[in-house]
Amino acid sequence: MGNAKLPDALKAMRGTLKKSRSNPRAPKPGPVAIGLPPDRLRLDEQEAWARLAAVVGPLRVVASCDMEAFELLALAVALAHRTARDRRASANQKIRTSQAALSALREFGLTPSTRSKVAAAPEVVVDNLAEFLYVPGASGN
Repeated sequence: MGNAKLPDALKAMRGTLKKSRSNPRAPKPGPVAIGLPPDRLRLDEQEAWARLAAVVGPLRVVASCDMEAFELLALAVALAHRTARDRRASANQKIRTSQAALSALREFGLTPSTRSKVAAAPEVVVDNLAEFLYVPGASGN
C-alpha cells in the first residue's frame, strides 16, 4: 500500500519540501486553536483530549479540517489506556489498541521518531494597538 503522502506544510517544517513535488492547488487551511472536547466524549476521552491539546496546540499543526482526526487521536489514546487497565482484556487486545494509539500519535508528530522531523511553527505576533491606530508600517497594513 505504501506510505501516506506527507502534507506540504509538514515537508516545509522538516525542510524537505521541493517545489517540483508540491501541489500548488492543494487546500491550505490555517492553524486553529484546539477548543474544548465535545460533550459526546466519555470523561477519560475528554481528559485525553485535554492532555493532547496541551501538547499539540502550541505546535499549531492542527487546522479546522483536522479536528475529526484529532478527536480520533484522543479516542485511540483513551481506549489504549482503558484497555491496558482492563484485567479482562487479552494481551492481543492491549497490543492492538496500543498500536492504533501509536499510529495516531505518529500522524501528529508525537513520537520520538516523528517529533525529530517536525519543528514548531513560529509564533505570529500581532500588534492589535498598531492595527487599531492604523500606524503606517505596522503589521496588517
